[in-house]
Amino acid sequence: MSKFCPNCGVALSVHGDSPEQENSVCPEKPAHRDIQAECHSDDRLYEVVFDAKLWFDQASPQAIVDLIACGCRGDYPADDVAIFMADIDEDVAQMFRYLEILNGRVRDCIGFECSVNPDDIEKWMKTLDVEANPEYACVFEAWEKSKEEERI
Repeated sequence: MSKFCPNCGVALSVHGDSPEQENSVCPEKPAHRDIQAECHSDDRLYEVVFDAKLWFDQASPQAIVDLIACGCRGDYPADDVAIFMADIDEDVAQMFRYLEILNGRVRDCIGFECSVNPDDIEKWMKTLDVEANPEYACVFEAWEKSKEEERI
């Protein structure tokens, strides 16, 4: 009796024991994301999940503080993550092209929203060496403040 991949329906004998294994050939295998983020058009007809790690790699400590202060979603600092990633991630770029086309045809502009997984941000923060990079101390302060205020 063959077992089938829960992601794509192909026999597991093609994938190996599990589609989550590194050597899996499943085209629907969930991608590994260091810092998962999601953006979607306001009409929810276009949604994208992406890895925001490259944004964090280049972001200033203040940009990260601003993202944390807005609860990692739904405000300009979160939108900046998606805008930056549009130059890197084709799926994010396609969402913006969708918005450009749609907003060229309708009177009421449709925007987008972005959210970044706070659990992944917290894991990323654990990799920071604040002693070697003291400019990141403000990120940890913002994190604690947002937790106290229940924003994240």
